Amino acid sequence: MKRLLEIFEALNRTKRGSGDSAEAFRFLVDFCERSGAQTQSDRAHNILAIVGDGGRICLQAHYDMVALGDQPPTIKRDGDWLHAANGTLGADNGIGVALMLTLIAQGRAGEYLFTSDEEIGLNGARALEALPKAKMLLNLDSETEGEITIGCAGGADYTLTRSLKEIAIDHTRFRAVKITAKGCEGGHSGVDIDRGIASALVEICRTAKEHGGSLISLDGGERNNAIARNATAVALFAIDTVLRETKHTTIEPIQTPKTAYALDETLTAALAAVPHGVISRDPRYSVVERSCNFARAQTDYDRLTLTLFARGNSPDALEANDAVIALFAANNGFDLRCDGRYSSWQPKESLFAKEIEAVMRSERVAPKYGVIHAGLECGVLGEKLPSVQMVSIGPTIEAPHSYGERVFVPSIDRLLRVVQLLL
Repeated sequence: MKRLLEIFEALNRTKRGSGDSAEAFRFLVDFCERSGAQTQSDRAHNILAIVGDGGRICLQAHYDMVALGDQPPTIKRDGDWLHAANGTLGADNGIGVALMLTLIAQGRAGEYLFTSDEEIGLNGARALEALPKAKMLLNLDSETEGEITIGCAGGADYTLTRSLKEIAIDHTRFRAVKITAKGCEGGHSGVDIDRGIASALVEICRTAKEHGGSLISLDGGERNNAIARNATAVALFAIDTVLRETKHTTIEPIQTPKTAYALDETLTAALAAVPHGVISRDPRYSVVERSCNFARAQTDYDRLTLTLFARGNSPDALEANDAVIALFAANNGFDLRCDGRYSSWQPKESLFAKEIEAVMRSERVAPKYGVIHAGLECGVLGEKLPSVQMVSIGPTIEAPHSYGERVFVPSIDRLLRVVQLLL
């Protein structure tokens, strides 16, 4: 266990933000080769390490992370929890990676698949060429100890763009202000979407709507798969409007321009109704079934671009998201493009899942079958490896993709023992 945490700290000293993880890739290849593993990689920088005869199980984790704040992170321990001093910790999925490296260093026979760029569309899994041969795959990217994850959401990015109309501003009737939403909690746009976390973008749009404003600009959000923490806007209001700040927004007067490109009051109000949050729930597994995250906004002179990231736990749910977002775009004059679509993973209680349940019980970990409203690579890998039984487990991680991310250390120790017994 001590060695696992040392490896996690060493991994965190490398750059491994999604799209910028070449340093972590080199670290992993070097570690595996020095530990005696046969190592191969592909053009997407996925790594397949084989120890001994390859065993019967392939362990899998992604090595990129959502990198916010100070990177590399300064790891702090508070009782039984690890967190970062001022940024994302990267326990998602760095703990899974460190666990696999620990087992490789111990010489545990098996296949170990490290995938790249999961956090920006499961890109590594989608481009995987180094295919494992094992008939069972254990993904280590779940975030609740004891949960045997047997299904997950698919998702897609949606880009909405439209032009802004140039208007002349009557200074006797209107004034300009800057609206700022800063330091909202943030969080994972899947597993945290039902926690009622304030979105900086939604807060600004609601403030503008409630005071009858017209947006000149809207900019903010950090990542497609994270709830927006920070955003700013410039808006016009009637000169006698009493503007009220909220818990999440501040308002300050600025010089009112003579002309500006802007959305009218009706379209500004429509932005407050951008699909965001839980759309529907699946009562079978007490989990969100469909959701949408108002992820980012950017204003370029006379053009406004919005980015939404929607998730669905089935093909039908994903198609329903398409319809909702297409209707919003059409009703409000936005051009719409959909990118980065990936498949959901349909629930199935396999023999491998039953074996994991038995091992967990032997280690006094209370097992529970579940479906996660987030993207796991099992959905994509299942299309490439249709005969392989797949299950996902992991330690307890809270608030991934946010400054509040932390991991429960005792759950890491128990996870390691469970995986060792399975191998």
